Amino acid sequence: MIPARQHSPAEDRWVALPSRGSPRFVVPVATGRQAFGALAVYHPVTRRALVGWSVARVFARLGGMRIFPTVPAPDDLDAIREWFPSALVATSLSDRGTRHAGLVLDRLGRPLGFVKVAHDATGIAGLDREAAWVRDLGSLLPPPVAAPTHVRSSTGMLFFDAASWRPRLRPWELESEVAAALGVLYRRAGGDELRGPAHGDFAPWNLLRLTGHGWLLIDWEDATADGLPFQDPFHWLVQSHALLRRPTRHSLVEGVRGAGWIGRALDAYGSAAGLERVDREAAFRAFLGRSTASLRAAKKQHPREIQARLDLLAATERR
Repeated sequence: MIPARQHSPAEDRWVALPSRGSPRFVVPVATGRQAFGALAVYHPVTRRALVGWSVARVFARLGGMRIFPTVPAPDDLDAIREWFPSALVATSLSDRGTRHAGLVLDRLGRPLGFVKVAHDATGIAGLDREAAWVRDLGSLLPPPVAAPTHVRSSTGMLFFDAASWRPRLRPWELESEVAAALGVLYRRAGGDELRGPAHGDFAPWNLLRLTGHGWLLIDWEDATADGLPFQDPFHWLVQSHALLRRPTRHSLVEGVRGAGWIGRALDAYGSAAGLERVDREAAFRAFLGRSTASLRAAKKQHPREIQARLDLLAATERR
């Protein structure tokens, strides 16, 4: 019997996407399978992005990415291999500077786990918060929604189980079953008509539709126990409106008043959370005011998100 060929680390190759000069992702491309699997590190939430991502995966599967100039392996590869020997990693470079996320893969391009890495005190504290919120709040989510399964941690490194997901054609739409699950979380964690828990960044890019059945809600770093009533679904709708341009301002305002899929999602959340008696329009205006103030106080300014909130606030007050 001919012995199996042993892999040499020198054969590993990485490329930067979309380009070496302005990288957002660093992915392994030694084989088409690796490159294909690595692109799952990106979650498309617009139709244009979905088309580009789908084309890129076909191109990667055929080995096309091996023609790109190579770049050094991700900085944290050796530390990750202390937990996953011989693993590869596809890295998503964060706009927060010293924090990154990565999809850990085996050499056939199959996911082994998801890792978050931080290199400064602020980032490490954020990872610690996320691990705590996943444990304390995420465990209260009912099916079909779940939080990531926390596998292990070390200083500046947080590992979760990998999940197989599929893209959505209309990611800005909030499914009623998902809204209801967030409402159950609000009630189970002691929320009332004045305040309660919130994920903190409940938005289309942080919700994965699993390949089999159900949903995975990721990125819990900004969770809070002091959220406003309906904060999670309001945040979803406003962030989606501001950054994805869906739903429209008119649809959103009318949805808060009960129309269409937005009204159905808010009804599901409110019923599950025990917030049926809350004045939704007043709660929406309170959310817009508080979140606008938070964005203005942030170190990184968010002009598009702030303006969207001001326009929505004006639209509700005119009514």
